[in-house]
Amino acid sequence: RAKLAPEELENVHSALVRLRKEAEGPLRALWTRAVDEVARLRALLDIAAGRFGFALFGWIPARLKGKVEEALAAHRDHVVYTLEPADEHHEADRVPVTLENGPMVKPFQMLIEFLNTPKYGTWDPTWVVAVFFPFWFGMIVGDLGYALLFVLVARLLAGLVKRNEPLVIEFFGIHMKPPVVKDLLFVLNAMIFWTVVWGFIYGEFFGNFFEHLGIFYVPGHTEGLLPVLIPRADTAKTATLLILVSIAFGIVQVFHGLGVRAWLGLRHGHMKHFWEAVGYLGGLTGLIVFSYEFLTGQANGALNLIMYLGFAVFVLAIVMSRMVLMVAELPTQGGHILSYIRIYAVGVAGAIMANLATDLGFALADKVGLIGILVGLVLALLTHLTILALTLMGHILQPIRLIWVEFFTKFGFYEESGRPYRPFKSVRNDAGSAS
Repeated sequence: RAKLAPEELENVHSALVRLRKEAEGPLRALWTRAVDEVARLRALLDIAAGRFGFALFGWIPARLKGKVEEALAAHRDHVVYTLEPADEHHEADRVPVTLENGPMVKPFQMLIEFLNTPKYGTWDPTWVVAVFFPFWFGMIVGDLGYALLFVLVARLLAGLVKRNEPLVIEFFGIHMKPPVVKDLLFVLNAMIFWTVVWGFIYGEFFGNFFEHLGIFYVPGHTEGLLPVLIPRADTAKTATLLILVSIAFGIVQVFHGLGVRAWLGLRHGHMKHFWEAVGYLGGLTGLIVFSYEFLTGQANGALNLIMYLGFAVFVLAIVMSRMVLMVAELPTQGGHILSYIRIYAVGVAGAIMANLATDLGFALADKVGLIGILVGLVLALLTHLTILALTLMGHILQPIRLIWVEFFTKFGFYEESGRPYRPFKSVRNDAGSAS
């Protein structure tokens, strides 16, 4: 039996493979027909039907209006229909939403739809995610060596996309269909691009590896081929600059979110939301000017005028909106701006750990010689991989968290959420990826 069993198992396996090839086509066709029939029967429940006719109410994207009218024209003798534009002021809670973005932005919709869908008549923030998320990820990681590791992952995903295969990681329970993998690959490539850009700016390749080899050099300290523009691991020299840059991002995003809030409130006649947003814009302006004057000691008449005007707008908004709690909430809004410092803090912590890992490898090489070089390279690489594994989740979550929390809450994304557009259609086009 021990001799014959492997051959019998191989025959069974071959038979199963042949059966799968023979039955796959008919079974997928039956599955598609069954699912379509279930969807048709469910749709009948929503139709007001009588003995001689029926009435149907639904939604279609405006761009498909021509195709729908063309299809209905074939039944003009038996069908009476009308197509009316949706009313974003009175029907927003009922109208389903489909996000329509260009090819450079569309892949980032997964980071929006993961949370919820914007309400009809509000605002689609996908482009903000597309611009800032990969940029901040690159700013945080900023290492050419780590970018190479991400390139290896991108090549694996590209192979799945080329073969139209899903991404399956059983250990984490991950099952992604080919279209999702394609979008994920696009997002990853954008993250890699900005990681490379910031890697050159910081002069980092697995930390300071290229500095040890004389490829990058810090002006005034070392010599090499390429100058390091911003040596972020040298916190004494670059911390102030990078912190101010991070805070500037916070000011831009928080003010942008509040500006959208004011625009939406005015557009829909929600004056309470309008004055709330305008009040925070004025109050934050006053706080920022006050903080600048306090920290620098550079006060003048123009700055004081801006500060007092900002606080005056804040007080006026409290009166107009009748929201006294805005006084207690204003420091929180200011704290959201300061929260963007994490872009610098998380990144510089990773850079310092990467430098320590590389320095460890070179220290062994100096002490032990040739064997030390080999041991140092292996040990440094393992340390880098450990550091990356421990910090990667944070590097991804920190920038997207700033958008999801500090930015989305400013214009009411979670208060004004809608429902996704899921039209009645055949699953035939999706049958190939069904399981």
